[in-house]
Amino acid sequence: MVVLRILEVDLTPGIEHIATSWELATDLQFKNIVCESHDDKENKNIITFDEVLDPSIKYYGRAKLLLSSGYTIDSNIDIFVPKNINDIELDKDLPTIVQPPMVRTTSNRNNHSISGFDIIVSGYSVSSTAKHIATTYIIDDIDGNIILDTKPDVNNLNSLHIPYILLEPGKIYRVRALLHSSSNDISTTGTYTIVTGVNKIIKLKNRVLELNTVNDNLIEIFKYPNMSLVEYKLYQINDKGRELIFSETKKYNNVENVTIPKNKIKDNTVYLLTIKSNLDDVEFATMISTYN
Repeated sequence: MVVLRILEVDLTPGIEHIATSWELATDLQFKNIVCESHDDKENKNIITFDEVLDPSIKYYGRAKLLLSSGYTIDSNIDIFVPKNINDIELDKDLPTIVQPPMVRTTSNRNNHSISGFDIIVSGYSVSSTAKHIATTYIIDDIDGNIILDTKPDVNNLNSLHIPYILLEPGKIYRVRALLHSSSNDISTTGTYTIVTGVNKIIKLKNRVLELNTVNDNLIEIFKYPNMSLVEYKLYQINDKGRELIFSETKKYNNVENVTIPKNKIKDNTVYLLTIKSNLDDVEFATMISTYN
């Protein structure tokens, strides 16, 4: 038996969550489906499948939410290996009383920044009076290579800033967090799957960086009806992380064309372009390599 659930849905006022499509597979591309339920109106937030899972296999679970507006929302991809009940011998192997946290970042999950973002956790819930005393932050790639492991951090309970270069462009990562309580219990893992922006190689024209953010596929198209302003920033990537060299706020109907002054641009240099609307707290990020 396996249970898939959606912990939190943040919707625009007036928009309703009307159905959910659930999938569980043994591969990240979801070609080998183990169990599924599509456009399920009865099991919108949680579903139980009777499938018996193999403890030696890694499974991938996801959900797609259908909204009354006609749009859909994709969940993060949950990756786990089930434990055989016969292997549970110690108390620490039993289900914890601390619920897994919600995990997100301050950069868009499909065009994610390689540095300069915050990891944010929320939803501490415990079935006793125990307090939240520490958080472990982990970032790994889909092959299981650990990029970051803070161990229990008592100073950054609800967020962690990543100021330095940590990720590579054009790769999939899992941002994970575990919550530690004063009763010595640890939550199961909360997971947020991200894809870093790809590295665009662009030829300079008289040392002017001219970008069309739509044609160059640098950002996703904004579709917020009430959005009026868009802020974009250009950072130069160096050994210390990212250094802001230019920023500007533009009206939404002018955001597609971005021109950076020529005195800010160098040959054969790596930059990070971030774009954020006035209605969103996350930024779209794309790497740019220049040559002349």
